[in-house]
Amino acid sequence: MGASLQMAPWRRTKKAPPIRHWLKDTRAAAAVEFSLLLPIMLMMLALAMYGGEGFSIQNKVSLSASTVTDIVSQYSTISNATLANVLNVASATITPYGTANLSLVVSEIQTNNSGAGTVVWSKAAFNGTALATGGSFTLPTALALPNTYYIYGSAQYVYTPMNVYQSLAQITISDASYMPPRVSTSIALTP
Repeated sequence: MGASLQMAPWRRTKKAPPIRHWLKDTRAAAAVEFSLLLPIMLMMLALAMYGGEGFSIQNKVSLSASTVTDIVSQYSTISNATLANVLNVASATITPYGTANLSLVVSEIQTNNSGAGTVVWSKAAFNGTALATGGSFTLPTALALPNTYYIYGSAQYVYTPMNVYQSLAQITISDASYMPPRVSTSIALTP
């Protein structure tokens, strides 16, 4: 008989093949390696998607806070109706993410002789809660200048990651922006 028809020595006896045979066998090694790496690759893909979307939302939240603060700071007097329209600008800056998870607040803060802040007026949009008029407000140390007015814009978004590989908890992303009024010393809010 030719060499091609010979049976492996371990097959003649009905014993299990020796361990060295399994160590030398490389058939389907790629499939085994792929099956071991697949969960890790899926987790890395999911984390890249979560991170990318999270960074995108963070950028849009910062843009919403600074846009609203920037627009309001350009008025010398602003009405409630105009302020409501300005706050609705956030629906355009947060696109393509909806405003259902967005909280937006814009306020005017006045500092006294010692630099302590007080809320002059405040208006909220979407899920935001306006600051209490006359309530104290803590400014960053660099902004706590005496007898100054600031427009404070705050945006917050509750981000729920997509359920791609593993479900993650909601993440609250927020940012704030401070700007002095540009046209006048303070901005009056009219009905």
